[in-house]
Amino acid sequence: MTPQERQKMNQEKSDKEWAEKAAKELKFTPDQLLKMKQEYNQREQSIAPYLSDMTSLWNNLIYGRSREIKRQMSGHFKSGAEIDIQKTINEYGRITNGEFDKTRIFRKITNKEIISEKPEKIRIRLVGDMSGSMGESKRLVLQQAFTLILSSLDQFNIMLESERSVTKSKLHVETQGYVFGDHQRKVKDFENTDPMTANVNVFTHLHNTMGSTYDHTALNAINDSLSQDDKEDIKKGKILDIVFEITDGGSSDERQSHNAIANLRESGIITRAFQIGDVSKSEEETFNYVWNTHDPEKKYGYVVGPDIAELLPAMTKVLKEYLSGIRI
Repeated sequence: MTPQERQKMNQEKSDKEWAEKAAKELKFTPDQLLKMKQEYNQREQSIAPYLSDMTSLWNNLIYGRSREIKRQMSGHFKSGAEIDIQKTINEYGRITNGEFDKTRIFRKITNKEIISEKPEKIRIRLVGDMSGSMGESKRLVLQQAFTLILSSLDQFNIMLESERSVTKSKLHVETQGYVFGDHQRKVKDFENTDPMTANVNVFTHLHNTMGSTYDHTALNAINDSLSQDDKEDIKKGKILDIVFEITDGGSSDERQSHNAIANLRESGIITRAFQIGDVSKSEEETFNYVWNTHDPEKKYGYVVGPDIAELLPAMTKVLKEYLSGIRI
């Protein structure tokens, strides 16, 4: 056998063993899971350039500077940039006695190395529109977006773990997934033993549509799941919590969706949405009301059109915005 043939045989054997094990956990046969895994791998290959871009971000986070220099006024010294009046008053006796060498009344600018603040946990929650208006082309884009985030963050966790003995960082990443239509359905929870099994299971829910566009059901489920400890840790910066919704934008109950986003923001969760596909004027107006009337100075929803080449860079840009400042 050639090296390529042997590699293919070993991969097929590994995939078969995985499918037989995963079939005991999921409600699919091994053959069905193998087919789904093959499709998942195809989606992963189709977004390879964007995965590479995300890998660069993870490398910068892990191998970048863990400390920064802060310039500040410090005291007290024999000479410096400015006199501390209160200290001068306190030292008045020594000054009048000519004991200048014993006085320390000046302040000067010094450089102080400080450890940057960082979260201990990053949570990325994906919310996917599986309403009836999500045709085949839109579902393909949705599948690629889920694949990008799940695969990339699995990779980030592996990189974090491999460098933990050096970085001493507590940071880890958790992902969660919801889909919605007439109702919401959680398709991935934070706790999963095998990433591939979890990701393929998510993929099985991204094919069949579910009726209307009640996205508030998924958003409210996320907010309701937060414990008081979660909310406190988010406010303290220990948890960075981000929700990404991918939709064609036609919320069936726009007021409830608007309120659900407001509640998430009040809990400290970063919320962003991406409107995909060729949409009508009314759908775009609904999307803008739901997502872009919370803060007159900032957008939370982005109209990205039908092309995956617009969506994935937009999602990557938001991740970079919130993750680039993290130091490990």
